[in-house]
Amino acid sequence: MKLIRKVKVFFRRAHLLLPFLENRIQLSVEVSTELLKLQLLSNPKYAAPGRLEPHGFSVYSQNDEDGIIQEIFKRIGTTSKTFVEFGFDGLQSNTTYLLMQGWNGLWIDGASKFVDTAKTIFQKAIDRKQLSVVQAFITKDNINSIISGGLYRGGVQKKLIC
Repeated sequence: MKLIRKVKVFFRRAHLLLPFLENRIQLSVEVSTELLKLQLLSNPKYAAPGRLEPHGFSVYSQNDEDGIIQEIFKRIGTTSKTFVEFGFDGLQSNTTYLLMQGWNGLWIDGASKFVDTAKTIFQKAIDRKQLSVVQAFITKDNINSIISGGLYRGGVQKKLIC
């Protein structure tokens, strides 16, 4: 009986520590990731002119795409400032940073939970017709109609940047 009581007490205490441990592990992972990134960027090949990696940063993206995309458009310029993104998770996206800078665009995903989340969070952008969010599974047969149907703003179809 004493052993059972001790095991129960142990698990009760361990349960109280889990959130603390989870936060510590998450912080360790983030620090390790940043250290690895700094170590990789210290490699001379990344110092070469024209490399995009040193410009990378994440605001809404997962792997520094926000900074890399910003640097690409800094280099090549823009015309229509319209984007299309295939597959997003409702919170993380490679084009949300562009949206926040006044770009217009279309997000397409097959998962209703991601589409519903995006429609809730970005309702104002959708109401302004700055953003369209479409739930669809993309195929070679429907991609053109999905994009052309989703890129209208104010009755005028936007031109793609590519």
